[in-house]
Amino acid sequence: MTKTLTLSLLAAVWVQPLVAASTNRVWTTVDAAKAEDPDFLIQGEYGSEKDKKGAQVVALGSGAFDVYILDGGLPGEGWDKSKGRLKLTGKTDGDRVSFTGEGGSAEIKGGKISVMQGDESFVLARVQRESSTLDKKAPEGAVVLFDGSDVDSWSGGKMDGGFLLHGTTSKETFQSYHLHLEFMTP
Repeated sequence: MTKTLTLSLLAAVWVQPLVAASTNRVWTTVDAAKAEDPDFLIQGEYGSEKDKKGAQVVALGSGAFDVYILDGGLPGEGWDKSKGRLKLTGKTDGDRVSFTGEGGSAEIKGGKISVMQGDESFVLARVQRESSTLDKKAPEGAVVLFDGSDVDSWSGGKMDGGFLLHGTTSKETFQSYHLHLEFMTP
């Protein structure tokens, strides 16, 4: 009989530090990344419930970007793989990023992306989504492996600014479990 454990991590776990493609610089806080690399102010998600559209902007370093225009909305809010996506490539030009590609064009300025896709045009605002389980308290009987205060439960565990860095393994092993994991991505 396999015992089911609920494994819960209460603090944010830093799975992968932010890495700037152009400099290989690593940051462990979003604020530090934004202060030193303006690409982090542009990359992210943009959406509109009214238009049922979404966009995911990926920083490639040195002011270069890809954007994926998603019909139906952002993932988890209407888009799925069957609806496809349009990929555009862009570059910073002063206070804006201009994108082009087969099937459309776009421009980011002032926290919004204006998109031309075929005969259709729409504007998407930058969004910051948060998990409904963010900061959720661990259920009774849960094994808490990391709460942001120490790495005692981890082999080779290292912390930076209250975050558990990548490249570690829990000392305790589990056969069957429910996992609550919070992590930060750029």
